[in-house]
Amino acid sequence: MGGKIVFEATYQPGEKNFKDILLKIKNVHPDVVYFPGNYQESGFILKQAREIRLFAIFVGGDGSYSPELIRIAGRSAEGSYYTIMSLPKEANDKLKNFIKRFQKRYGQSPGVYDAYSYDALYIIAKAIKIAGYDSEKIKEVLYSHTFYGVTGKIKFTKYGDVDKPYAIYVIKDGNFVALDWTPSW
Repeated sequence: MGGKIVFEATYQPGEKNFKDILLKIKNVHPDVVYFPGNYQESGFILKQAREIRLFAIFVGGDGSYSPELIRIAGRSAEGSYYTIMSLPKEANDKLKNFIKRFQKRYGQSPGVYDAYSYDALYIIAKAIKIAGYDSEKIKEVLYSHTFYGVTGKIKFTKYGDVDKPYAIYVIKDGNFVALDWTPSW
């Protein structure tokens, strides 16, 4: 679509100082910085980018979708974007019940990986219930059924990938806000 990669870098999980990499990024004047990672590192990246006045658009993935990212980055997180597998636009009864039970048990709201993990276990249990303990039969069930979990409708492709739309969130006023967006492909 006309984009050009102008710089690539990696970092190790647990790193906290990204200023050297960010200064190199700043020197190539990117329009967008794609930084898939977990909320801890992403929070430090956003905070340090603003400290050195790197004002590109930052886009991360579902590993950053956590209130902890906002806590770490503070106002530096404002206007950054995140892609995640789409959650239901309106909370269904399963999702409402999951959130209520999660909050009661853990004293906090669930993160996106909590919901994914819950659905993964639900799907495996459902497939075993239908197919028994034969791995080939379980695979057949996974590939041929549509499941409805707390994250909504879940279907697998013939390659085992989750066939689910993605959503884009932006941090606005200290919160993740879903954009009204549909892929154009």
